[in-house]
Amino acid sequence: MSSAGYLKFFERFDGEAPHFDGRAIYAISDLHVDSKVNRDWVNSLPAQDHLEDALIVAGDVATNLEVLESTLVALLEKFGAVWFCPGNHELWCTPDKKGQSHSIEKFFAILQLCRKLGVRTEPGTVGTSAAIVPMYSWYKPVSADIPKVVKYFDRSCRWTKGVGNPEDPQDSLYPGISEFFAQLNEKRLELDYENRHIISFTHFVPHLELFYGRRDLVHVMGCDLIGKQVQQMQKQTNQQTHIFGHSHMNVDTTKNGIRFVQHAVGNATDYFAAEARSFGPKTFVTLIGYIPYNFGKVLGAIGMQHKKIHGMHQMMFGMVPELSDVLTQPYPCYIKRYADVKVSNVCVNVHNKLM
Repeated sequence: MSSAGYLKFFERFDGEAPHFDGRAIYAISDLHVDSKVNRDWVNSLPAQDHLEDALIVAGDVATNLEVLESTLVALLEKFGAVWFCPGNHELWCTPDKKGQSHSIEKFFAILQLCRKLGVRTEPGTVGTSAAIVPMYSWYKPVSADIPKVVKYFDRSCRWTKGVGNPEDPQDSLYPGISEFFAQLNEKRLELDYENRHIISFTHFVPHLELFYGRRDLVHVMGCDLIGKQVQQMQKQTNQQTHIFGHSHMNVDTTKNGIRFVQHAVGNATDYFAAEARSFGPKTFVTLIGYIPYNFGKVLGAIGMQHKKIHGMHQMMFGMVPELSDVLTQPYPCYIKRYADVKVSNVCVNVHNKLM
């Protein structure tokens, strides 16, 4: 099928979600429940506390469709409404009982699954003052000078010729992929949201300056198409928030009058192994940056001093590294925040007072 054919097929999924009379809206991303630790954590969330609240899940829940389905069902049992958009891990075509021949086929299978379950993938209003707008996205390299290691990113995807590289179906850096997903958003950008607080969300990073990690990974974080589309909706509202995920680097900042938030759970490779085993599903991880990349910028953004980083290493890892070791090690530097199994401590509240 051609790209135009897929766009036409998408129209059946491009309506509006039913209104939800909710109390508050929470957001989270990158649950990665293919990992049992994360799956157990989701299942341990309270069952009754948030049945009047909405949850936004900004992608990367699971690769396996059966695991994705069971997790979405679990979240629906804990929240009054769940909005979701797929991330890159959902579109991996790894073998499972419901394996798809390519990633676009799997994308539509996920939309169909969400419709069957009652998970919302269309724009919808919440309470008296908010509108949630799911948006689809992919990344686009910032230049032709792509490091060799990055060229293998998301090679578990397979792209049909109508969307991807006709010479290499596993090439996830092909510009046509991000352009295809951006086209899926066009109708919902023009809907009348009645001057509500617009809370849009994508999986990928909408502005690359919101990614402060390794510079070689900037090619696979997001693209300017996302940021431009988010900005396009600003004319319809006096208050706008955009949720995203993917980088596993938590962000809460304002750019051009729009609040940008990432609140990621992350996966096992984000943890130091000992801490992951010790704290299990109650461990919540915030990645503050790669050392030495942009170290000063990261510290400035979160208002921390070097000595505080030193103290956190001492407190959290049971060791006292020399500050020079912290500044020069090539591995990620993490801050761990320990949370009770309460949604308010794990998901970010992006809107309340809805009733």
